[in-house]
Amino acid sequence: MWEEYHRRRAASEARQSSAGRLLTGALQRLPAGQRERFAEEWAADLAEIHGRFARFRWQLGIRLTARRLARTAAAHSPAAARER
Repeated sequence: MWEEYHRRRAASEARQSSAGRLLTGALQRLPAGQRERFAEEWAADLAEIHGRFARFRWQLGIRLTARRLARTAAAHSPAAARER
């Protein structure tokens, strides 16, 4: 119960911060079916990171990761398979 509360609180705080805005942007790059999973995972990761520079580095990594995941998902989508 407390774990769920802290996870939701961290997710709420993450959305309100600049890191949260970058997280939201990264999530929008992902396929809709993967957003919820990564939102929870990344919000929990963000809650564990302390220090401005560490958070900034993490944010950049998330943006790159989201871009790669989106490309991979697009390459393996049914539409891409039909083009082959």
